[in-house]
Amino acid sequence: MDESDQSASRGRQSHAQDSLESFIKGLPRGIHLTAPEVYKHARDQGLKVSLSTVYRTLNNLSMQGQVQAMRGEHGRRYEAAEPGHDHDHL
Repeated sequence: MDESDQSASRGRQSHAQDSLESFIKGLPRGIHLTAPEVYKHARDQGLKVSLSTVYRTLNNLSMQGQVQAMRGEHGRRYEAAEPGHDHDHL
């Protein structure tokens, strides 16, 4: 892969991450989705992303503090991080 191919790939990844971040932040408060649910909703809205891109983006956004990840009996779920607003997850 040459430099222009790598740059185009980074551009697509950045666009996918930005689109997924906007999608997650636009969810109503209290909505907690699994990665496959995020993938399904993103695809339904016309985003051209793969499931692996969703997992990678959610992981990156979680590490940046943009989304919160929580584990429960139904697996890992994600929600938008809201500054100054904490709530419990049972």
